[in-house]
Amino acid sequence: MSEHRREHVASGAHPLNIPEHCIRERAYEIYVQRGRKGGHADGDWLTAEAELKELKKKAEELMSAAQSLTADS
Repeated sequence: MSEHRREHVASGAHPLNIPEHCIRERAYEIYVQRGRKGGHADGDWLTAEAELKELKKKAEELMSAAQSLTADS
């Protein structure tokens, strides 16, 4: 396990407050999509984390835009 992943798992803290179980589930999905071939756990974790961070960022941007539209009404 990489030092980056070990720190996150140990602390339970993730950028943008993404729950660890969500990252774990997405990393598992990536593993399954690759045909359940081992040896990529750290990469799968980091990919899952990056994907979820991007999704959360986009969701927050959409919520902000929606709130702006509502406030202007």
